[in-house]
Amino acid sequence: MWPGSWQKDRIVSPNAFDLPETTIECGVCLMLGEVFEQTVSPLFGDSVVDVVEWSFDMAWELPGLSPWLQETLADFSQRDAVLGHGVSFSCPSGRLSERQQA
Repeated sequence: MWPGSWQKDRIVSPNAFDLPETTIECGVCLMLGEVFEQTVSPLFGDSVVDVVEWSFDMAWELPGLSPWLQETLADFSQRDAVLGHGVSFSCPSGRLSERQQA
């Protein structure tokens, strides 16, 4: 049961999974590209960013992520501060194959 979902006519506490309570004041949606990295690097340098968002399927067709992006994802992952999701291959984008339809 996910936080905020219904269970036996009541709402489950957001802390139902015994997660530490955290105040998030600044989050950044990570993007690809050197210009983006240069633009947001002062925020990271000043430790202003509390959480990052990453669309993990954005870079599947690329030869690799920049060192800055790899380090940023690793750093925030260690702090449990990455919100990840799919865009190109999200649940609503799924289609049944001909074999599955038969």
